[in-house]
Amino acid sequence: MDTQSIPNPEIDVAREQSPGSLEMAGRQTGSSHPPLYLLYSGVITAAGASILVYSAYRVFSSDVGLGWALFALLTLITSAFSLKLPKSEIRVSVPDVFVFCNILLFGPAAGALTAAMEGLMGSLRARTKARRFRFALFNMSAIGLSAYTAGKIFDFLHPQTIDSLAEIGIVQRVVFSMVVLAVYYYILNTGLLTLMISLGKRKNAVKVWMESFSWMGPGYLAGGLMAGLLSLTTEVLSPISLALLSVVPLLSYMSYRHIIRVMRENTKLKKISSS
Repeated sequence: MDTQSIPNPEIDVAREQSPGSLEMAGRQTGSSHPPLYLLYSGVITAAGASILVYSAYRVFSSDVGLGWALFALLTLITSAFSLKLPKSEIRVSVPDVFVFCNILLFGPAAGALTAAMEGLMGSLRARTKARRFRFALFNMSAIGLSAYTAGKIFDFLHPQTIDSLAEIGIVQRVVFSMVVLAVYYYILNTGLLTLMISLGKRKNAVKVWMESFSWMGPGYLAGGLMAGLLSLTTEVLSPISLALLSVVPLLSYMSYRHIIRVMRENTKLKKISSS
């Protein structure tokens, strides 16, 4: 999740990367950060940074290979496309289907590093070097934390708990595990940013989440299911499999654009009716 620090009382949220990355650009107004906001930001940054250091060690000291770097590159490419929500500076981008692929094929550590790269990409839009550094720390830590813990949950569900049920086939096991993975990742990814906004603006967290992120769930679910089902049908990545994976970001982008267009039209209608 790619997020930037939030000065109080005004907050400019710059973007949420997919299903996975969230970026917020803060505007200094002369007031200090709320203490709880600083505590929350520090805890998430410390926890996420620790996970990323461990993930880097796991990936580069093992025989994972460089296959995960392809999905990391595709994640960086898709993170360049985002759409701005009306009445805010929040920008949303397509779901993290490639993050899911790295979690599934190469493990939670590779997924965490891939997601962190997306967080770094979003932070580059900050206006100053100081903000870019500060925002990148939280962004990369939060989204890396989301991806790594989601991957560990998948590892627990798929080979251990679910495999003990002999009457459930491999397809059902993978689908169930991927649904849990996608839902968990979606809730934690958007939830970490929501709490950041809530603490900075002193707004109700549930209201913030419902207004900004509640409609994005199907995109996460579609990305998770596509990654899971593709793993059942192919053992070697090919142009065809990559093309199938790319369908999810493309369709999600088109559907997000339509939803945001409707939201803008509704906003205009409310302004006209109230004037």
